[in-house]
Amino acid sequence: MHHRSWLWLWLAVGCSACRQAPIELSPTPVHETAPTPATPVPAPTSAMLAAALTTPDPALARLPLASRLTREAEARPALAVRAEPLRAAVARRGVALELPRQVLASPVGARYCELAVTVAGLGVSVCEFADANAARAGSVRSRELFDALVPGRKLLVRDNTLLTLTQPADVRAERELDVLASTFGTLPATGLPTLP
Repeated sequence: MHHRSWLWLWLAVGCSACRQAPIELSPTPVHETAPTPATPVPAPTSAMLAAALTTPDPALARLPLASRLTREAEARPALAVRAEPLRAAVARRGVALELPRQVLASPVGARYCELAVTVAGLGVSVCEFADANAARAGSVRSRELFDALVPGRKLLVRDNTLLTLTQPADVRAERELDVLASTFGTLPATGLPTLP
């Protein structure tokens, strides 16, 4: 299957569990931390794999999808590199993230995930985790679940946030990928956004 078709399959699967993401930010972050560089995800170790493959709570699996998304939105960590300021920062650098949607975070063990797409078709997922170890474990779980379906993804972990970039077979997306990766590495962790 063509890479663009895989991207749309990934977006369709991800967006089957979507809802419009809040886009308004609180005017003053609760607390900011100094940015730490984003790092490519290392090859999984057996300990990371074991942590990543913990069984999700079966009670959550029985909830309707809307309830699960609401619970995840309410359980966002106090500090994280957020999707909302990432969208604003890359827009200032000429890359628009369109169709931002909350997607189910529990498959990768995250507290909250948001998915968007660029004009050139680059898929962008930002997932917030309880802590940095959980984010690294979530990257392993993501590789296990999605690498065969969506090859060529780039995963970056910074603090307790995982950025996944899914590049289509389109050279125009190269610049967007570079802008997103470099911007992600410079944003500070911030407090929770204000809900509309």
